[in-house]
Amino acid sequence: MGLSPAGAGEALTRLLEEGFLREVHGTLEFRNELIRAQAYYAVAGPARQHLHREVGGLLAERKFGDARSYNLEVAWHFLRGRDACRALSYALEGAGAAMQVGAPYESEQVLSALLHQPCGKEQSERIQLLLARALVDQSKADDALPILGELVANAELTSRTLAEVTQMRAAAIYLVNQDIGESHCEAAAQALAAARKTGDVELIARALFEYARSGAQTGDEDRVLAAKQEIDNLLQDEIARQVPILHTAQGFCHYFLFDAQASAASLDVARGLLVESPRVTELSYVLNAYGSCRYHLCDFAGARQSYVAGLGLAKRIGDDSRASIISGNICALLTTVGDYDGAIQAGRESVQLGTRALNHPLLMTCLTSLAEAFSLAGDRTQALNYLERAERWVTKQRSWSANIEFFCQSACVALLMGNLNLALSLVGSAEERAWGKERCVPNPGVFEKLRIFRTAHVRRAELASAMAKSAQAKFRGRHPLYYLTVLAAAAWLEKRTLGCNTEETLAELEVFDTPSLRGYRALQVAQGFLT
Repeated sequence: MGLSPAGAGEALTRLLEEGFLREVHGTLEFRNELIRAQAYYAVAGPARQHLHREVGGLLAERKFGDARSYNLEVAWHFLRGRDACRALSYALEGAGAAMQVGAPYESEQVLSALLHQPCGKEQSERIQLLLARALVDQSKADDALPILGELVANAELTSRTLAEVTQMRAAAIYLVNQDIGESHCEAAAQALAAARKTGDVELIARALFEYARSGAQTGDEDRVLAAKQEIDNLLQDEIARQVPILHTAQGFCHYFLFDAQASAASLDVARGLLVESPRVTELSYVLNAYGSCRYHLCDFAGARQSYVAGLGLAKRIGDDSRASIISGNICALLTTVGDYDGAIQAGRESVQLGTRALNHPLLMTCLTSLAEAFSLAGDRTQALNYLERAERWVTKQRSWSANIEFFCQSACVALLMGNLNLALSLVGSAEERAWGKERCVPNPGVFEKLRIFRTAHVRRAELASAMAKSAQAKFRGRHPLYYLTVLAAAAWLEKRTLGCNTEETLAELEVFDTPSLRGYRALQVAQGFLT
C-alpha cells in the first residue's frame, strides 16, 4: 500500500524472481500457503489492520465480480481491520446474496463475526434473521433455536418477519427431534397462524408444509389432511402455482397418503420451478424427496440419479444432516437392488456425516439401513453394532414416528438373523405404539407386512388373511413397493395356511423375477417370506 503503480510493479517483479510468488493464468499468487502465512504474520498487528482497511476501501471503490463474493470480501477486510461499522452494510448484502446461491456457511461466518459488534445493534434484527436462516439451511438447529427464541419474543417484529421466524423455529424443532412431537405441532400451528396474517402465499405454503410434517411425525392424519385441503385450494390460483414450496408440500401430503405417483408428479413440478433458481437448499430437499418417490415406484435407476444430484447439492451447501439422509436413502436403495457392497459404502458415509451433523432427525433410519445391509452381506457383528447404536439414539425420547420406524426396522434385521422371538416382540412394540394411528406409520408397507406376520404367529390365520387383503387393496395401483412388500407377506401366509400358493398368487409373484427386483426378492427370501 502507498506505492506508485511503477513501484508496486517493481516490488512484485522482485518477489517473483526470488521465488516468493508465481504466475498462474496471468495472475500472481504466493508459491504456497506457508510462504503466504509467514509473509502475513511478519507484518505487525496494527499494520495488518491498516492494510486490511486500505484494501477494503479500494475494493469498495472498484466493484467487480458477483455480489456475494465481492461484498463478503470487502466486509472481511473491514472486520479484520477492526472497522466493523464500515463492514456492516457489505456483510449484510453479501450474506443475503450468499444465502440466495446456496452458500449458507459463508453467511454464517460473517454474520457470527458481526453479531456482537456494537455498531450492529441497530441492525440486530436483520443480522439475527439472516444468521438463523443460514443455520437452519445447514440443519444447525441447536444453534438457531436460541436466536429464533429471542426474535419470537420481540414484540416489534413485522407480521412478515414473525411469519418467517416462526416457520424457521418449527423447522428447527423438527430437526432437534427431542420429544414425541408436541413441540413441533405447537410451533407449526403458531407458524401457520402467523403466515395467514401476512396473506403471502409462499409463507403460508412453508407453514403448511411444517404443519403437515408435524402431523406425520405425531400420527395426526387429520392435520395432514387439513394441510392438503388448504394446499389444494391455494393451487387453484395461477400465480400460486409458480411457488415451488406449494408443490413440495402437496407432494409430501400425497406421499403420506400412499400415492407415490401423485407425489412424484407434484415434486416434479417443484423440481422444474427450482432447477433454474438459486434456491439450492430447497432443490436439494426436493431432489431427495423425488428420488424417494421414484424408489417407491420401483424406478430404481431414476431414484439413484435424483438422490446423487441431491447429495451433491447438500455437500456443496455444507448440510451434513441432509447429506447423511440422502446417503442413507442410497444405502437402502442399493440394498434393495442387491448391491450390498455399495450399500455398505453409502451407509457408512451416511453414518459418518450424520454423526458429525449437529442435528439429524433421521439418524436412526441411517443406522438401521446400514445394519440391514451388513446383515444381508453376512456380517452379523457389524449389523448388531449399528442396531445397538440405533437403539441408543431412539431412547432419547424421540418422536412417535422415529420410535415406530425403529421397532419395524429392528424387527426386519432380527428376521434376517433368524431371531423369531425378538422379531415378534419388536413388532408387538410397534403395534402397541401405533394403536389407533396405523394409517400414519412411517414405511406402512413394512409395518403391514410385519403385522400380518405377527398376527399369524400369535393370533389367528383368518385375522392375518383379512389384514393382508385390506393392505393389498390399500396399496394396489397407488404404491408399487408397498404393494410388493405386502404381497410377499400374503404369499407367505397363503403357503403357511394352504401348504402352497394359488395360481393367481404365483402369477403375481413372477414380478419378483424381473432383473430390477431380484435384490428385493433376495431380501424377502432372507427374511423368510419368499422361497
